Amino acid sequence: MSWLASILLVAGAAFVLVAAVGVVRLPDVLFRMHAATKAGAFGVALMLAATVLLFPAFSTFGKAAMAVIFFYLTAPTACHLLSRAALRSERHLLRLDVDEDKS
Repeated sequence: MSWLASILLVAGAAFVLVAAVGVVRLPDVLFRMHAATKAGAFGVALMLAATVLLFPAFSTFGKAAMAVIFFYLTAPTACHLLSRAALRSERHLLRLDVDEDKS
């Protein structure tokens, strides 16, 4: 069981590392937010799954499940709000072809 938890921890850390590199290296605000939310959320979920495997108690499972649910509900919402703010404030820097905000 500890081998599986170790694999999940390393995989989760790798996804979080990919998210961090994506935030630093990607050229656009929208691409950066996509990297941070997608890879970061999956990495956190893998690390919490490893925690549940290492400490097999119902309270640990409940807390990890609530953390994953909270993260998956708030990360896309925050990303959406940040992307709308970036779109409104830096439209000329983003070089977007489609104007979805007609106001």
